[in-house]
Amino acid sequence: MATQSAGEYFFDILDDGGRIARSVAVRPGATIGRKGEGPAPDVQAPPECQSTSRRHAVLLEVDGAAYLNDGSRYGTLVNGALVHNAKAPLRHGDSLVFGLAKDGWHVRFRSASALRDTTAPADALELLTVTRVPREVRIGRQVLNERLGPQRPYRSDGHG
Repeated sequence: MATQSAGEYFFDILDDGGRIARSVAVRPGATIGRKGEGPAPDVQAPPECQSTSRRHAVLLEVDGAAYLNDGSRYGTLVNGALVHNAKAPLRHGDSLVFGLAKDGWHVRFRSASALRDTTAPADALELLTVTRVPREVRIGRQVLNERLGPQRPYRSDGHG
């Protein structure tokens, strides 16, 4: 059963070198495809991606998990595995090719919720302290290791 959610998903659009050229927000229920006759898809592949169908796939969310529902002619590669006229789970960082590898649309799937660590305390960034003089590592007020190797005198000219 599909549910409405505040899930935040993105496609990182990759250039020919595999670097992120830009990112596009994708909401659950969004259609992915190439522009053509009829209604435009919510997320449009570039026109040069000829093997991407006009209504290639739909991003679904079921119980907080993302899925890709492919309904295309050539299928979608998810981390190199072909998904054709089927539903496949998506995970943060998955590599997707809508259509054929040679001329399909290459993107990386990203889930904003995967970037949030809900188990860490809100002040986690302030807990860890590493000092140079004297060398010590603290979490809060507790010193973990008072001596981290040989002590050298600190020189204020930056060479110590």
